[in-house]
Amino acid sequence: MKASLLITFYNNLPELDLILKRIMLLGFDTEIIIADDGSKIKSNEIFTKYRKNGLKIKHIWQPDSGFRASKIRNLAALCSNQEYLIFIDADCIPDENFVAAHTKLAKKGFFLSGTRLLLSNKLKKYFFNNPDFKINFLNCFFLFLLGHTNKLLYKLPFNMTLINPLRKKNWKKVQTCNLSVYKSDFTNIGGFDESYIGWGLEDSDLIVRLINSGVYKRKIIRGAVVFHLWHEIYARNNLSSNKDRLTYAIQNKIRFAKKSVFKKN
Repeated sequence: MKASLLITFYNNLPELDLILKRIMLLGFDTEIIIADDGSKIKSNEIFTKYRKNGLKIKHIWQPDSGFRASKIRNLAALCSNQEYLIFIDADCIPDENFVAAHTKLAKKGFFLSGTRLLLSNKLKKYFFNNPDFKINFLNCFFLFLLGHTNKLLYKLPFNMTLINPLRKKNWKKVQTCNLSVYKSDFTNIGGFDESYIGWGLEDSDLIVRLINSGVYKRKIIRGAVVFHLWHEIYARNNLSSNKDRLTYAIQNKIRFAKKSVFKKN
């Protein structure tokens, strides 16, 4: 099954360059859609470079008007030509079997939540110099013991993956830096709620509404890993308002986004 890889991006071109270089070196065969939340830097040259190297890249941009990840992700999904959507952020490096794991385990009526691994600043710098570096079942132990990752065991031998069949209606700890869903299930609930402005909880709202609509969680354990690059914590000025929106969606079993580019059927 073919999928679109949607990468949420804002201004940090070196990290996006690293991700695209890694995708090219690992040979991912997928449509790549850059969901650009108003970057002011010139990025066309980098996209041209990777397109010449065979990557199928679309660049979807909106004017910078604060943190509006919900809207730009919806616009990117709208431009997808594939039936399946995989979401990551531009500060997350995909593992070598990342796309394959998501597409292999995809199941209609479910969304997939993969594994996120936090990297030290030192290991982040190593990835920049070695973009095709592979973390495997053996070296993951040493990286944890040396303090470079936050989890001891996150890979299985031979790129095996496991699904946790429990807590399929639990929306907590699911993040759009490592999430996949059928496009039809995504659009049926209006995608992300664009009334969420500022960092935080727009992904939780999406998951709550998916579950309310009967699309449940499949948690991938020990597989479909993204390596989250170290960075300073983002400003969270609107978090209180977003918490109120999320509470309302939970209490009222909301299914469709309050504000969306997608129209309710």
